[in-house]
This record gives sequence, structure tokens and C-alpha cells, in this order.
Amino acid sequence: MSDTKSDKPEPMPEEDQKFMALAGLRTWCAAAIRQTERIEEARKGMLANPPVAGAQGAFQADRHLFLISCWKVVEHIDWAKKLNFLDATRFDEFLKMREDIKVLRDLNEHVIEYFLAKGRYPENWWFETPEGKSDGSATVNTKIGLRLDWIRVRDAATKLLQVLPKSYLPARDGRPGELECH
Repeated sequence: MSDTKSDKPEPMPEEDQKFMALAGLRTWCAAAIRQTERIEEARKGMLANPPVAGAQGAFQADRHLFLISCWKVVEHIDWAKKLNFLDATRFDEFLKMREDIKVLRDLNEHVIEYFLAKGRYPENWWFETPEGKSDGSATVNTKIGLRLDWIRVRDAATKLLQVLPKSYLPARDGRPGELECH
């Protein structure tokens, strides 16, 4: 196999990127909403008397998958904004949580390192508000790390799904690209 420029993959055509960005954005919003439901299910199991076997493990796993889903929403918002084919103001509510999503996704991805006091950003590990103090792995009511409320995220993702077009039909054969609304 030669190492010529022609072997380098070409980026996906921009019209196809628009289709993929919107489809991915809708997919990850739905995933974040579903993860919220799963967190709530597991939480009820943990609070039951007696607690449901395996509920705590399910809660921790689903909470982490929720954070990953939220970050994927942010990535797809960034991609859609770069492609400049959707009204960017639709993203404002979700993006208000961007920093907390990023920090908590990263902290929970590397939680063992933080437990061992070897995390890269120890200044982010503890968070304090008038409600109390929490590390990035804890949950207080519906807030992960005392800063990201999964109900607020669910509501923002639900609202975003309601205002996003259903799909994007890429431009083909001289026909312009088209947003398919609800």
C-alpha cells in the first residue's frame, strides 16, 4: 500500500454532515432523556425498603452513561453550529450546562484517579454551594456532583427535540438541502 495523498480519507461532504449532525443530535438528546429515566428507576430501587438488589450499581452506571450522552449532545450541537444550518438559539438552554457536563463527564471517567488523589484537575473535584459540599462522583438529590441537575438536562433535551427539525435531506442533483419539520 502506497503512502500517497490519495490514500488519505476525504471528509464527508458537508451536505451529508448536516444530515449526520442532526440525526446524531436527535439520537443523543433521546439517549440523555432515556438515561434520566433509567437513573430515576435505579434511584427508586435504592430507596426502596428493602433496597432492590443491584440498584446502586445500575444507578452509578446509568449516571455515568447519562454524562456521556450529555456530552455527545454538546459535541453534536458544536458540529451543527459549525455547519450553520440550524437556528443556533435553539441550543442556548442546553449549552448553559456545557461546562458542568464537560467537567463531570471527565471527573467520572477518571474517578479512580481522583479517589487516589491522582486526578489531573483536583480543583474541579470538590464543589461547594449553600446546599453543601460534594465531590464529582456524588449525587445530591437530582444533582450530580451537586452541580448538574439531571431533571434540568432532561427538560432542556426534551425542549430541544421538540424544536429541532425531524431530519435534513441533503442537496442532491441540483436540489437544495431541505430541513424536514415535524
